[in-house]
Formats: sequence, C-alpha cells, structure tokens
Amino acid sequence: MRKFLLLCYFLGTIIAELYFLGLFVLGYPSTSRSKRSHIHSRSSFELEAKDISGSKCDSIKVRKEWRTLSYSEKASYIKSVKCLTQKPAKILGKSYRRWDDFQFVHCEKINEIHSTSIFLPCKSTLSTAVLWHRYFLYLYEKALREECELSGPIPYWDWTLDAKNFTRSPIWSPDPIVRTSE
Repeated sequence: MRKFLLLCYFLGTIIAELYFLGLFVLGYPSTSRSKRSHIHSRSSFELEAKDISGSKCDSIKVRKEWRTLSYSEKASYIKSVKCLTQKPAKILGKSYRRWDDFQFVHCEKINEIHSTSIFLPCKSTLSTAVLWHRYFLYLYEKALREECELSGPIPYWDWTLDAKNFTRSPIWSPDPIVRTSE
C-alpha cells in the first residue's frame, strides 16, 4: 500500500509539474502575481498523458562542455541567451522578460524540486528533481531555438575542472562576444 501511495504521489507531482511548465510552451497571459495564483490550484489531471512507449528518438541532443565549443557555437549560445532577456515575458507580464519567466518558475518550485527525497518507486536512480530539471532544460532549449534562433548545442560547465581556481575558468572570458557576464 505504501508503494502504491508513493507511486500516486510521484505521478501526481510529475503531471502537475509538466502542466505548470507546459505554460511556457503556450505562454500564460496573466500580468500579476495574484492572477497567477490559480496556476498552483489547477488539477494535475488537466494535462493529457501521451504514451511514449515504442516511440523512436530521431535526433539526440548532445550537450558539450563550454571548453569544447567552437567560437561560433559560444557566440550563438550567448547571443540567444541575451535574446531571451529582450523578449517579452509569456507568464509574468509586460514589465518582465522571457528570461524572467524561467527564473520565476524555477524559484516558485525550488522547495518542491530541490528539497525532495522522493525517488521513483522502482529500480531507478532518477528522482523527480532530475526529471523536472530535464524537462525544464528541454523547455529552455526550445525557447532558445524557436524564439532566439540558437543553432548550436546547449553547453554545460564542468566546474570540477576549475575547482582549484574558479576565477581563471575560460567561462569568464573577457571577449565581448562570448563572455558570460556583463
């Protein structure tokens, strides 16, 4: 019975998160925090489930470590991220930018996603936090590609390579085209 309840809780949580994050794909027209409050009260069953068993992956997205990107890949990524900071928000309203939408959702869900100890009730090492972040990254990448014309890969930073001296990491390049900070 306990396993069944954990499974129900886990599935309900995942469905609710997918619904909430799905608002990014469609956009959400509300403009104030009070108008957004009903997002949290919606039924998790409003999201239609899609059976993906037997489906085929036609294109695999490859993540590259920052150091392995070509100069043009770095420039494309930075340009696309800056583009998100210029696009109007779809969730937060006119005084915010698309980039803020992603920050808002992550901050709103931080206690549920980062403070969870619930794992899949089967022989798996994927937690809800891992699944949530994969979907979140998928939506972020989709926004970069469709709204800001990202052509290259989404990079990651292997900070363990810089653990002895973070300030000398190539991710902090002074080059105005590929630098990650202003």
